Amino acid sequence: MAEALSSGPRDEPTRHPGGWTVPIALGGVLLIAHARLYAFLCDDAFISFRYARNLLAGHGLVYNPGESVEGYTNLLWVLELAVLWTLGWRPESASLWLGGILTVGCVVLAAGMIIQGPLRRWRWPAVAATVFLLAINRSFAIWATSGLETRQFTFLVLAAMALVILPRRDATLLGASVALGLAALTRPEGIGVGACVLLWAALDGALAGRLAVRNLALLAGPFVGLVTAHLGFRLWTYGEWVPNTYIAKHVGAWPEGGVAFWVEAIIEHGLYELGALALCGLVARLLRGDRSHLLAAMILAPHALFTLYRGGDHFEFRALDLYWIPLTVAAVEGLIALALAFETTRRHAGVVIALGLGHVALMSTAIPLSHQLLVYEKETIASVRKVPFVFDSDNAPLLWLVPGLRSLVPAYNAAVRYTAAHGLAVRHQVHHNITQRLIREYQPFEAAHRDAILPSGLTMAVINAGVIPFYLPDLTIIDRYGLTDATIARSAVRGPTSERRMGHDRKVPKGYLEERGVNAAVYAARPDLFSALQQGTMAVRVDRDTWMPLRSSRPDQVRAAFKGGRLYEPDFNTDRQSAASNRLRIRELTWVGERILGGFEDDLDDWRSPGNAALDGQPRRLSRGVRGATGVGLIDTRGADIRGALRSPAFAPKQGWVLSAHVGGSEKACGLQLRVDGVVVDTWSGEDSARLRWILYDLSPHRGRRVELEIFDASDTGGVLVDHVLLLRPAE
Repeated sequence: MAEALSSGPRDEPTRHPGGWTVPIALGGVLLIAHARLYAFLCDDAFISFRYARNLLAGHGLVYNPGESVEGYTNLLWVLELAVLWTLGWRPESASLWLGGILTVGCVVLAAGMIIQGPLRRWRWPAVAATVFLLAINRSFAIWATSGLETRQFTFLVLAAMALVILPRRDATLLGASVALGLAALTRPEGIGVGACVLLWAALDGALAGRLAVRNLALLAGPFVGLVTAHLGFRLWTYGEWVPNTYIAKHVGAWPEGGVAFWVEAIIEHGLYELGALALCGLVARLLRGDRSHLLAAMILAPHALFTLYRGGDHFEFRALDLYWIPLTVAAVEGLIALALAFETTRRHAGVVIALGLGHVALMSTAIPLSHQLLVYEKETIASVRKVPFVFDSDNAPLLWLVPGLRSLVPAYNAAVRYTAAHGLAVRHQVHHNITQRLIREYQPFEAAHRDAILPSGLTMAVINAGVIPFYLPDLTIIDRYGLTDATIARSAVRGPTSERRMGHDRKVPKGYLEERGVNAAVYAARPDLFSALQQGTMAVRVDRDTWMPLRSSRPDQVRAAFKGGRLYEPDFNTDRQSAASNRLRIRELTWVGERILGGFEDDLDDWRSPGNAALDGQPRRLSRGVRGATGVGLIDTRGADIRGALRSPAFAPKQGWVLSAHVGGSEKACGLQLRVDGVVVDTWSGEDSARLRWILYDLSPHRGRRVELEIFDASDTGGVLVDHVLLLRPAE
């Protein structure tokens, strides 16, 4: 096999790629297109962005000014983004471009591994095959972006590997050491990778009979110096040996999660075949006396065991990003070695290699392609809510046509069910959807920071610790999962392993939010005052078309913080008997009741069922637990076999008129609709609660038109609560 892999000396000058330039270039184009398909920003990336913002603002590397908590694991990445930001390149775009540039660098390093290896005549076909396999790899394409430091860590480790296997020279050893040190500053596991490289260098030198202490010192020097300096900075700044994120996430050994994570990864990406061929490539090089693939094995094997031990990873195979290039390079070389070992002519070997490459491509893309075709648009927050998508012969017949996959799909589905239920290998599309929604909702609030609108003294608790805090930099933010909060990170985790969720196990200790002074909850940006007050009990005017809804359990603190200014808070006096006695004041604006459209105290107030969709019965009396009602009667369809609709008398609003209503009950399939000329233009539902929320809606855009309201209930198990539907007009 060694002779088959190379028929000439290793140091033979590299020949021009010739006709292989076009296939290599096409593979690069395919990779770019694939990466663009999955391009996304992850909410967690915005945690690093917030640290970079606070650093540039003079607060230091902190999440909240005045608090020393290392809620990031990527010091070098944060510093890079901060430097680029000073040059006018914001992290939301800079991180994506850096990921793309580093991806190109990784592919170049992969080509270099092959060119510097023992291949002679087959080096350029091997480069083309490697680029092709990387281009079609879903995971490699996904982590070309994300805003996280993932691809930078991979690049730095590969650069260190490429340098350390070159002939021993001071410059290459020092370069490898610096690369390892920078990798350790990018990701904490870089320390373990560096230790593995040093161990391999000592082993390689001993086996070659030329172990040189000086060489090991050169390789260790900058690496140890950078790691020591970083640990010293961490202890001095944060008082911990490890990042706070590690404390928050590490609950204990979780091999069951690790097994499910690895089973899903191995079957989805055809790692059983890629790994077997990589082993052949490793053996082929070892037989020739080349131990460069052994270096990769000595790095990846401990990393794989650690991933198995800790339970995998929350993100979709991000932990495996370091694996793809070493495995692919070794697998391509293993395939070539096998073909040459069993074929007598180059032409036949080429056919065998092409067929083998096609089979590897098929086994590594069949499931990802099925995901793309069937799941891509369906992978929303439902996956986080333990509703995994699994394959069968009906929804994915392609998988049943691929030899060998049919028998693996049941094991794959079982692994997916486990990982989905425990927050492991969460699909990138889930993160993409969540992040894009949060950006749309909260990015407008950055204007409040720019214009110094928000006062100090506002504290908010969140479960998404990235996007929302980044665009609300003036608020103190409490991360409910403890990634950026030292107290929550050390809270006790109760419950069995079967209830664990990766990275989401820590809970807020009782009374902690009150102790920290949480006094505000900011909701998605709204275009006008009335829609903002539908979400919050207060609103802040950010600019002409942006309002910030606020709710607070301590409204006096919020009022004191704003001291008037841009804070708008409604004062609503209600009366269930007389429309004119209802009065709404918001700052200098006042409305008075025009008509009680639905009080539902004793009857339906002329509301009727449209067509045959009867919602039977009289208004029900207030039941225990209902909060926010006016009077004692309301529409309540909960807990009864009541389905259908009730429609209000029609009316034609005038300029400045406002609709007020109180709605509660289930989130879906029931609620209150606004119909204009027979068309539904807005819908309000409850929040899965017996607490009625106040709806305030500007009817001015519909002035002079036929407007009706409709209460509807099409749910099987839920119900709707509606009370005190009121029309208000501007006071004279």
